[in-house]
Amino acid sequence: MYLSTQQSRRLAELCAVMASDATKVQLLQSLAQPLAQFMQADHLVSRQWDAGQKKYAICASYNVKSSRIRAYEEHFQFCDPITPRLRLLRQPARVSDVCSVQELEQSEFYNDHLRQDGIHWGVNVYAYQGDECLGDLVIYRARGREDFSRQDMACLRIIAPVFTAALSRLEAVHAAQPG
Repeated sequence: MYLSTQQSRRLAELCAVMASDATKVQLLQSLAQPLAQFMQADHLVSRQWDAGQKKYAICASYNVKSSRIRAYEEHFQFCDPITPRLRLLRQPARVSDVCSVQELEQSEFYNDHLRQDGIHWGVNVYAYQGDECLGDLVIYRARGREDFSRQDMACLRIIAPVFTAALSRLEAVHAAQPG
């Protein structure tokens, strides 16, 4: 894998953000735009899984309308054919690795949700501590662009353990706080 000087600098900056002394929400929001730009993506969301309610809440986003976030949280996460498959992998993976373009384009999730914003290519990164999902990153590119490359995935495999460590650290800090 080859990274240009600019890409190396951006990767180091992303790692510095993840090592910062911020709250979880601050960290995720601070990470959203620079990570999307590093990945040459058009959209990014970060979600928190609520195991008790068995649903996601979007904690941070880049270039996603609030109406689309509400629609996802209220309806589309429940007809999402992709996330359960990607989540089982527990590592960075492309939507195209688990779902054909034809299957995706025939789904309600794509036609009534993703397509509304021109979203087509996606990759998910999950942070797990044991069996607990601490959060994720969902990164999208628009239709007409290229799917995420091997190089993109190699970069995400570098970022994933740092992301997981950051969320684990913040969970531990939160758990240690009184109240």
